[in-house]
Formats: sequence, C-alpha cells, structure tokens
Amino acid sequence: MKANKLFTLASALTIALASTNLAAYTSTQTLNVSSADSGFLYQTLVKHSDSLKISYVKEEKNIQCWIERTHKGVEQSSTPVNVKPNKFSVKPLSACLSRKQAMEWLSKR
Repeated sequence: MKANKLFTLASALTIALASTNLAAYTSTQTLNVSSADSGFLYQTLVKHSDSLKISYVKEEKNIQCWIERTHKGVEQSSTPVNVKPNKFSVKPLSACLSRKQAMEWLSKR
C-alpha cells in the first residue's frame, strides 16, 4: 500500500515537472524593435511605426516568429514563420518579416 502511494506521488511529480518544462519551453517572448537589423526597407518600417515587436516561440529545432506592428492606432500582425535559430539571432526582423509584407505595410502609411 505504501509503495503504491510513493509510486503515485513520484508519477504525479514527474508529470508536473514535465508540464512545467514544456510550458516554459513554448511560452511566447517579445522583443521591442527600435532599430532595423538590415536594409533600408526595414529601417523605414521602424521609422514609420508607432511600435514594432518581434514575438517568438522557441521550438525544438526552429524559432516560430511573427511581427506585431502598431501604426496610427492600427494593429497589424504578420503571418508566423519558422526560422533557424542562427538566422534569428543575426537578423531577427528580416528573418521574421518578409520584404513583401514590409513593403505592403509601408505602402499604407
């Protein structure tokens, strides 16, 4: 009887720890963008945005990221993309936002 209680307690602790680790691993993080990492297009986007944030979730081998922008009170969000960690660490804005999307947002200023 005592062994069953210990086994049940150990199992519950293992599940709780696994759930905690998974939640920490998949939580969304954000970076505020105050300068562009590459190119005139992205510098212009930063300049013509009230706020620009990179939201991302670290996954096993990739980073899923998207851009959240506020311009003249209108909130915009890009489609999430999966990028390699090395690309994200060097140029996060251009890794997470396509040139096409950046140009579309700038055309509506």
